[in-house]
Amino acid sequence: EEMKIANVLLAMVLGLLPFAGFAALEKAELQTLSEKATVKIFPQADRVLLHDVETHTYQPDGLGTVTDECYEKILTDKGREAMRSLSLQYSTHYRKVEIPLVEVIRPDGSVRKIDVAANSREAISTGSMGANIYDPAGKVLTVNIPELAVGDIVHYIIRQKDIRVRVPGHWSDIFVLQYDF
Repeated sequence: EEMKIANVLLAMVLGLLPFAGFAALEKAELQTLSEKATVKIFPQADRVLLHDVETHTYQPDGLGTVTDECYEKILTDKGREAMRSLSLQYSTHYRKVEIPLVEVIRPDGSVRKIDVAANSREAISTGSMGANIYDPAGKVLTVNIPELAVGDIVHYIIRQKDIRVRVPGHWSDIFVLQYDF
């Protein structure tokens, strides 16, 4: 038996899109969100999270899968620089990750798919080294996104699949409720 938990995070553009379930974002909805996400409306923002649906599927044994689909609009050159790459940290002891989709949606509506395999690399995470902890299972997967411009929307899907539970028979995860952008 499979159970699901889903979180919709529209906090960055609160009120721009009413809750519409978990269907894919339609082109017209994306256009409406994009038109309302401007430097004039968000003068201190470099990029804006237009839409984010995070779905958690878990099994009774505690294993699960997290799928996160995001649309982020670039408002400034600083935002463009920040979106040049996506990074995902994880532990190979517990999870397998994949990024099945990265695409850039131009203001004119054209879409450029990014070859994730050709533009990604995996390395050992240095996040815990400041605490004098070296864990070669701690990884960071980075996907470079070339040729971005102000006004572009970056659409991506990240999937993380549990391969081992932390506590047998119990499902657990971390939910970040605030991001710094």
